[in-house]
Amino acid sequence: MGLLPKLAIFLRQYLAAREELCRELGRTLSLDDPVFTSTERNPIDSGVLSHAFGRVAARARLEGVRFHDLMHTFASLMLLRKAKSKVILEALGHASGAFTMDVYSHIISAMQEDAMALPDEILPPPSSGQKKPVAEMS
Repeated sequence: MGLLPKLAIFLRQYLAAREELCRELGRTLSLDDPVFTSTERNPIDSGVLSHAFGRVAARARLEGVRFHDLMHTFASLMLLRKAKSKVILEALGHASGAFTMDVYSHIISAMQEDAMALPDEILPPPSSGQKKPVAEMS
């Protein structure tokens, strides 16, 4: 799966900013450097990332939204846009489609209920002289 165009643009801009920072610090950015690092070139600790995201979310009035919730939002939106489960599981890094579908089964159930309501919208209303449906005859 390729990068989304907006993500590719963001990463190019981020790389340019990192290269500039390295030049200012008298360092050379290496292909072996992690993408997101501290100023000491160490990988950013996940706790630090989560805490920073929490501050950003709070400023955006999204209290209680965790960094991990972004993944669930992405998957839910993809399902609602009718993306194939294989595409979603690969994007999320899940090993199996069964796991992905189990985690997001509540979204799938709601989509099935919506789909089952479509025939009622399409079929004409019954006429007053229509016989009882077969299910009601027994």
